Amino acid sequence: MVEFEGKLFNQIVAILIDHGATLSYISPKIVEQLKLQAVKFRNPGLVQLAIRANRRVLAKVNNCTLELAGQSI
Repeated sequence: MVEFEGKLFNQIVAILIDHGATLSYISPKIVEQLKLQAVKFRNPGLVQLAIRANRRVLAKVNNCTLELAGQSI
């Protein structure tokens, strides 16, 4: 796993990149702080974080642009 600093809607955040990951995950705390619009899943899932903790994922954020090294991704 690799950790970078980047921006999400002009807010500096820590970005963890896991080469084995199949999806992206945003901390619910960040979603709340940035007042992002979350859409609830019909069938919530379970995500295993890099720290080996499991988190239930109840919603997703659409159109979430991340800035890393000055580039939007």
